[in-house]
Amino acid sequence: MTDIEIAEKIKDYRRKNKLTQEELARKLDIPTITISRWERGKNISNIYRRFLRQQGII
Repeated sequence: MTDIEIAEKIKDYRRKNKLTQEELARKLDIPTITISRWERGKNISNIYRRFLRQQGII
């Protein structure tokens, strides 16, 4: 899965659950800027990919 595909899945998850970036960040206990970067396809390392899978987001 490419970074752009992951970015789209994150956006879709957030929108389907009617969450803002801030709310999703709080739910995942991460900085809001991280959600913003992920949704732009930036800084999605293998560790973050694993974390997102564990959370059921991708």
